[in-house]
Amino acid sequence: MKLLYRGGWFLFLDEVIFVGDAMSDYQAACENSIRFIARIHDNEAIFKGIECIKIMDLTDLGRIINENSDTGQTAGHFSTSSVK
Repeated sequence: MKLLYRGGWFLFLDEVIFVGDAMSDYQAACENSIRFIARIHDNEAIFKGIECIKIMDLTDLGRIINENSDTGQTAGHFSTSSVK
């Protein structure tokens, strides 16, 4: 298991999910083997063709994380769905 150390905390990478709305967020998640969820608003075009969960708002975030928590996949390969 890989560990991530940030701000005095050690986290297992399979416990971390990066929610972001920019390509730089996605790239940072990929570079650090962290699962990624794209927060979509007027930025939908930048995530076209990217395989990741895409959500319009954070209302369903808890449910989505729970449904996908056992995949063991990292950014870009976390599972693909779109919540509107």
